[in-house]
Amino acid sequence: MIRVLSYNIRYGKKLNDIFAWLAPLYKEYDVICLQEYPQSKQSLLARHFDRQYQFVFSHGFTTKKDTFGQVTLYDSSRLRSDNSTVVQLGKNSVEDVVHRNKGQRTALITKLANGEGGILLVNTHLACLAVNGERRKQLQLIVDHLHTIHDQKTQAKVILGDFNYTSLLRQRSLAKFMTKNNFENAYKKRTHKMQF
Repeated sequence: MIRVLSYNIRYGKKLNDIFAWLAPLYKEYDVICLQEYPQSKQSLLARHFDRQYQFVFSHGFTTKKDTFGQVTLYDSSRLRSDNSTVVQLGKNSVEDVVHRNKGQRTALITKLANGEGGILLVNTHLACLAVNGERRKQLQLIVDHLHTIHDQKTQAKVILGDFNYTSLLRQRSLAKFMTKNNFENAYKKRTHKMQF
Protein backbone atom coordinates (compact mmCIF):
# COMPACT_ATOMS: atom_id res chain seq x y z
CA MET A 1 0.00 0.00 0.00
CA ILE A 2 1.21 3.50 -0.89
CA ARG A 3 -0.13 6.26 1.37
CA VAL A 4 -0.67 9.65 -0.27
CA LEU A 5 -1.55 13.14 1.02
CA SER A 6 -2.67 15.92 -1.36
CA TYR A 7 -3.11 19.57 -0.39
CA ASN A 8 -3.55 22.88 -2.28
CA ILE A 9 -1.54 25.36 -0.23
CA ARG A 10 -3.01 28.55 -1.80
CA TYR A 11 0.04 30.26 -3.28
CA GLY A 12 2.13 29.11 -0.32
CA LYS A 13 0.94 32.14 1.65
CA LYS A 14 1.26 30.42 5.03
CA LEU A 15 4.13 28.03 4.40
CA ASN A 16 5.40 28.18 7.99
CA ASP A 17 1.95 27.17 9.30
CA ILE A 18 1.66 24.43 6.68
CA PHE A 19 5.09 23.00 7.51
CA ALA A 20 4.24 23.14 11.24
CA TRP A 21 1.00 21.25 10.55
CA LEU A 22 2.80 18.65 8.43
CA ALA A 23 5.76 18.16 10.81
CA PRO A 24 4.18 15.60 13.17
CA LEU A 25 2.32 13.65 10.47
CA TYR A 26 4.18 13.67 7.15
CA LYS A 27 6.13 10.47 7.94
CA GLU A 28 2.81 8.60 7.86
CA TYR A 29 2.75 9.21 4.09
CA ASP A 30 4.87 7.79 1.29
CA VAL A 31 3.90 10.60 -1.08
CA ILE A 32 2.90 14.20 -0.42
CA CYS A 33 1.45 16.24 -3.28
CA LEU A 34 1.19 20.01 -2.98
CA GLN A 35 -0.47 22.37 -5.44
CA GLU A 36 0.24 26.11 -5.84
CA TYR A 37 3.71 25.65 -4.40
CA PRO A 38 5.98 28.68 -5.04
CA GLN A 39 9.03 27.86 -7.15
CA SER A 40 11.20 30.27 -5.14
CA LYS A 41 10.55 28.27 -1.95
CA GLN A 42 11.82 24.87 -3.14
CA SER A 43 14.84 25.10 -0.82
CA LEU A 44 12.48 25.01 2.18
CA LEU A 45 11.45 21.45 1.33
CA ALA A 46 14.89 20.09 2.27
CA ARG A 47 14.72 22.01 5.53
CA HIS A 48 11.30 20.69 6.59
CA PHE A 49 11.38 17.09 5.34
CA ASP A 50 13.85 14.32 6.15
CA ARG A 51 16.55 13.65 3.58
CA GLN A 52 14.85 10.51 2.27
CA TYR A 53 11.95 12.65 1.01
CA GLN A 54 12.93 13.60 -2.53
CA PHE A 55 10.76 15.88 -4.66
CA VAL A 56 9.82 16.78 -8.20
CA PHE A 57 8.46 20.22 -9.16
CA SER A 58 6.52 21.28 -12.25
CA HIS A 59 6.09 24.88 -13.34
CA GLY A 60 2.58 26.13 -13.69
CA PHE A 61 1.25 29.67 -13.82
CA THR A 62 3.17 32.83 -12.94
CA THR A 63 2.03 35.91 -11.05
CA LYS A 64 3.95 39.10 -10.30
CA LYS A 65 5.20 37.46 -7.10
CA ASP A 66 6.34 33.99 -8.20
CA THR A 67 5.85 30.94 -10.38
CA PHE A 68 3.55 28.34 -8.85
CA GLY A 69 3.22 24.67 -9.63
CA GLN A 70 2.92 21.18 -8.24
CA VAL A 71 5.38 19.47 -5.91
CA THR A 72 5.40 15.71 -5.47
CA LEU A 73 7.48 14.57 -2.49
CA TYR A 74 8.14 10.86 -2.04
CA ASP A 75 9.89 8.70 0.55
CA SER A 76 12.90 7.41 -1.39
CA SER A 77 13.50 4.69 1.22
CA ARG A 78 10.25 3.06 0.02
CA LEU A 79 9.81 4.34 -3.52
CA ARG A 80 11.96 5.32 -6.44
CA SER A 81 11.04 7.79 -9.14
CA ASP A 82 11.83 6.40 -12.56
CA ASN A 83 10.79 9.54 -14.40
CA SER A 84 8.46 12.52 -14.43
CA THR A 85 6.69 14.35 -17.21
CA VAL A 86 4.62 17.50 -17.33
CA VAL A 87 1.38 17.78 -19.29
CA GLN A 88 0.44 21.30 -20.38
CA LEU A 89 -3.28 21.84 -19.71
CA GLY A 90 -3.69 25.10 -21.62
CA LYS A 91 -4.28 28.72 -20.78
CA ASN A 92 -7.41 30.18 -19.28
CA SER A 93 -8.00 33.74 -20.49
CA VAL A 94 -10.41 34.54 -17.63
CA GLU A 95 -7.81 33.59 -15.01
CA ASP A 96 -5.14 35.49 -16.92
CA VAL A 97 -7.22 38.68 -16.70
CA VAL A 98 -8.71 38.30 -13.20
CA HIS A 99 -5.60 36.96 -11.44
CA ARG A 100 -3.08 38.47 -13.87
CA ASN A 101 -1.57 35.03 -14.34
CA LYS A 102 0.79 34.07 -17.11
CA GLY A 103 1.58 30.58 -18.29
CA GLN A 104 -0.79 27.69 -17.98
CA ARG A 105 -2.01 24.99 -15.64
CA THR A 106 -0.01 21.79 -15.67
CA ALA A 107 -0.16 18.22 -14.44
CA LEU A 108 2.95 16.56 -13.01
CA ILE A 109 3.06 12.83 -13.77
CA THR A 110 5.55 10.87 -11.70
CA LYS A 111 6.21 7.16 -11.99
CA LEU A 112 6.83 5.81 -8.50
CA ALA A 113 8.00 2.23 -8.20
CA ASN A 114 8.60 -0.21 -5.38
CA GLY A 115 9.11 -3.96 -5.15
CA GLU A 116 5.40 -4.63 -5.72
CA GLY A 117 5.13 -2.55 -8.90
CA GLY A 118 4.15 1.04 -8.39
CA ILE A 119 1.90 3.83 -9.57
CA LEU A 120 1.69 6.57 -12.14
CA LEU A 121 0.72 9.51 -9.96
CA VAL A 122 -0.71 12.65 -11.52
CA ASN A 123 -0.47 15.74 -9.32
CA THR A 124 -2.66 18.34 -11.03
CA HIS A 125 -4.31 21.68 -10.55
CA LEU A 126 -7.20 22.30 -12.92
CA ALA A 127 -8.54 25.71 -13.94
CA CYS A 128 -10.32 27.60 -11.19
CA LEU A 129 -12.27 30.23 -13.11
CA ALA A 130 -13.78 27.94 -15.71
CA VAL A 131 -16.82 25.87 -16.46
CA ASN A 132 -16.66 22.19 -15.58
CA GLY A 133 -16.51 21.26 -19.27
CA GLU A 134 -13.13 22.98 -19.53
CA ARG A 135 -11.88 21.04 -16.51
CA ARG A 136 -12.99 17.78 -18.12
CA LYS A 137 -11.06 18.76 -21.26
CA GLN A 138 -7.99 19.24 -19.08
CA LEU A 139 -8.58 15.83 -17.53
CA GLN A 140 -8.90 14.34 -21.02
CA LEU A 141 -5.43 15.72 -21.88
CA ILE A 142 -4.09 13.92 -18.81
CA VAL A 143 -5.87 10.64 -19.61
CA ASP A 144 -4.69 10.80 -23.24
CA HIS A 145 -1.11 11.22 -22.02
CA LEU A 146 -1.48 8.32 -19.58
CA HIS A 147 -2.55 6.09 -22.50
CA THR A 148 0.80 6.80 -24.20
CA ILE A 149 2.72 5.38 -21.22
CA HIS A 150 3.08 1.63 -21.61
CA ASP A 151 4.36 -0.05 -18.49
CA GLN A 152 3.33 -3.55 -17.47
CA LYS A 153 4.79 -3.24 -13.95
CA THR A 154 2.82 -0.17 -12.91
CA GLN A 155 -0.23 -1.28 -10.98
CA ALA A 156 -2.31 1.86 -10.79
CA LYS A 157 -2.89 5.29 -12.28
CA VAL A 158 -3.93 7.90 -9.75
CA ILE A 159 -5.07 11.42 -10.63
CA LEU A 160 -5.22 13.74 -7.64
CA GLY A 161 -4.82 17.38 -6.74
CA ASP A 162 -7.10 20.36 -6.96
CA PHE A 163 -9.83 19.70 -9.52
CA ASN A 164 -11.63 22.94 -8.58
CA TYR A 165 -14.91 21.03 -8.71
CA THR A 166 -17.43 21.79 -6.00
CA SER A 167 -17.90 18.83 -3.68
CA LEU A 168 -21.65 19.47 -3.48
CA LEU A 169 -23.06 20.13 -6.96
CA ARG A 170 -22.89 19.19 -10.62
CA GLN A 171 -20.59 16.18 -10.45
CA ARG A 172 -22.67 13.91 -12.71
CA SER A 173 -20.62 14.67 -15.85
CA LEU A 174 -17.38 14.20 -13.95
CA ALA A 175 -18.60 10.83 -12.65
CA LYS A 176 -19.54 9.78 -16.22
CA PHE A 177 -16.12 10.88 -17.46
CA MET A 178 -14.40 8.82 -14.75
CA THR A 179 -16.52 5.74 -15.47
CA LYS A 180 -15.87 6.02 -19.22
CA ASN A 181 -12.11 6.11 -18.54
CA ASN A 182 -12.17 3.31 -15.90
CA PHE A 183 -11.38 5.60 -12.99
CA GLU A 184 -12.97 5.40 -9.57
CA ASN A 185 -13.63 8.24 -7.15
CA ALA A 186 -11.58 7.48 -4.05
CA TYR A 187 -13.16 10.16 -1.88
CA LYS A 188 -16.86 10.96 -2.05
CA LYS A 189 -17.31 13.07 1.06
CA ARG A 190 -17.43 16.86 1.08
CA THR A 191 -13.94 18.26 0.87
CA HIS A 192 -14.81 21.81 1.92
CA LYS A 193 -16.99 23.52 4.47
CA MET A 194 -18.19 26.03 1.91
CA GLN A 195 -20.05 25.29 -1.31
CA PHE A 196 -16.94 25.59 -3.47
